[in-house]
Formats: sequence, C-alpha cells, structure tokens
Amino acid sequence: MAVHDWSTGRKALAVLGPLLLCVALAGLLLLKVRAPFAWIGFLLGVWSLWAGFVCRSWARWGINGAVILVTLGMAELLLSKPGRAHGTYICLNQPQRNYILPDDVLGMTPRPDCQVRHHLQARGQDLFDTVYTIDEHHLRVVVPAGDPAHETVVFCGCSFTFGEGVADDETLPSRVAQLRPDLRVLNFGFHGYGPHQMLANLESGRIAQLCPQPPRVVVFQMIPDHIDRVVGWVPYNPHAPRYGWREGRIERLGHLDDHFLTRKSRAALMKSKIFQQFLAPHLKPTSAVELTAAIVAQSAAEVNRQFPGCEFHVLYWISQRDATTPGLRQALQRHGLNLHVVEELDPELAEQRFLIPGDGHPTAEAHARLAQRVEETILVPAVGPPPEDATR
Repeated sequence: MAVHDWSTGRKALAVLGPLLLCVALAGLLLLKVRAPFAWIGFLLGVWSLWAGFVCRSWARWGINGAVILVTLGMAELLLSKPGRAHGTYICLNQPQRNYILPDDVLGMTPRPDCQVRHHLQARGQDLFDTVYTIDEHHLRVVVPAGDPAHETVVFCGCSFTFGEGVADDETLPSRVAQLRPDLRVLNFGFHGYGPHQMLANLESGRIAQLCPQPPRVVVFQMIPDHIDRVVGWVPYNPHAPRYGWREGRIERLGHLDDHFLTRKSRAALMKSKIFQQFLAPHLKPTSAVELTAAIVAQSAAEVNRQFPGCEFHVLYWISQRDATTPGLRQALQRHGLNLHVVEELDPELAEQRFLIPGDGHPTAEAHARLAQRVEETILVPAVGPPPEDATR
C-alpha cells in the first residue's frame, strides 16, 4: 500500500515513532558527545523530510525544516573547528590520580603536593608542554618562595594568574617575586576561577590562614569571561560558589549547581557553538555585569576588614571583541576600585605575539612585562619590613 493511502492513525504512528526515537538519541548525544548539536541537526533534518513524505500536506514544511536543521548542523560542525586545542593533565608524582579535585568551598582545586604535566595540542602541533608544581596548600608554587617573615603579596584570579602554559618560574606571581625578593608572594589562581572564588577564599579564612603576616597587597587579575563564570554560563566548574543579592548586600547563596534543571539545561545549551557565540551573550541576565563588579568590590571590602591597611588592586585584561567589556570596566570604576587596565599599563601586551598561539593565555614574556608594570605602579613605594610588635 502506498504511503499516501495509509490511514491517519498509521501516518501519525509513522511520524511520532521516529520522532520519539530521535528525541531519545538526541538526549544520549547530549550526555555523551562533546559537540552533539551537529548530529542532532542532521538527525532531526532526516526526520523532518520523512514527516513531509508521510504527510503530504506537510511536505513544504518538512523540506524547509530539513534544510534549516541540516544547515544549522553544518554550522555547528564548522564552528566546532576539528583542529581545536586538546589538553591532557598527568600527575607525574601521583600516577592514576586526578589533578583537579572537587571542593565544597571553591568548586574545584588542584591536587596538593602534586607535579602535573599539562600538554596542549592542536592539529598535531604542540602549543605547550609544561609542568605545574602544586604545594601542600593547593597553591601553585612561586619561585622564589620568599621568606614567611616578609610582607606578603597575594595574587588571586584564574588561569591568567595561575600561569597556564608557562613554567613555575614564569608565572606573573613568580616574576613579581623575582623582582621583589623582599616580599613573599602567594598564587591563589587556578584554571576557571573568577571573583566568586576569590571572595570564597577570603570568607572561608583560607587566605588569612596561609599568611603568617597580614598581606599588604592583594592583586586580582580579571578578564571579561569572569561574568559568565559568576552566573554559571560556562561548561566547567558547575559546583562553583553562587553569590547574589540579599537585603542589599552580596552574600553566598549556595552553589551554581544547586538547581538540577538549571544546571543540566545550561550544560546542554553550552555544548552548542551557535548558542555560545551568538545567543548566550544576549541571554545572560542584564544584572550579571553589576553582580560581578559587586563581588569584586565585596572582596575588596573583605580584604580591608580582615587586613586593615592592605591595598586591593584589579588588573583587568580588556577584550575589544566582548560587548560586556565597557560596561564591566565602568561598573568596577563606580565601586571606586584601584583598577589597572593591562593594555594601558603596557600597550604592547595587546599584541597577539604576547598570547600563546592557538591558546590565548599570556606568554612567559607577557608575564615578565606585566610584572614590571606591577612592580612600578602597585608595589612602589617599596613596602618596608614589618614592625617588631606586629601581631595577627
């Protein structure tokens, strides 16, 4: 019997049955595949053609739907860039152990007392192959370590502060320590962190515990992507601390993954390259910029409360391609923060040669140049030795 002679019930079954199968396969792809939306587009495109074939009155809609879905699938494939960078972490001194550990305060931390090889490749080419050394306090080591009796400079931030792609002695905190041996420098940065981890570190007392002498300077290195991290619009670190407004002040409200459906839907949507690049920037809450700036300002207030007289500075890497950059900069300025735009401190750092090719993190030379600007603009005049009667 020809398809057009089928009964209405049989046609409905022929259309709905494959649709349910497609939905089940799409769900499986969302769970198991890094970039599933290209295949979901192709799958639903085929179903759309079939639906138009079975129900001739839907033929035009079926063909148009198939064209749209297959086109979107092709766009996902093109945006996914088969040659994208792929990295691996290997704990050299603790084989078979995970480098990144879950943490209820920060969402995740590096494994303590660990040496980790981070190898990043793209299209068969090495972008970098370096080793990170993590101390017993879950912090990346600073070279030279500095005397605990000296005044302390604390660096907070993400992978820019941690020093992704460079050796232990080439990170920004290490470069500053090399310029100022009279200071002790600590690196609280880590991959994927943002201002919410800095505030959580302060509120938990972790920074105070690791500073025998109260720090005299806290430096937070910031990038526009921190807005996405604060509100959870990133596919990593879902258990990160969640901050929001309560009675007119910033307070910790739990974790970003406290709400199951919100977490799962965001994680699924962020697997779409089209959504990431074209839709997500316009769907984030309009208050996200102000919330991010307020978390930084609350961190500055917490620094002043815990360590009277301690200076708080923000090093801000701007992005000309990010529409949120001007608004975030203005919001930080409205809070009266000590804001230093990296590309204005050293205009040459805006050049691509100071970013790791194919990766985007600062090179060792960029960290060295920025350390000089930090030493000149933030650490001068030189901080003197602690008074004899200084107590915690």
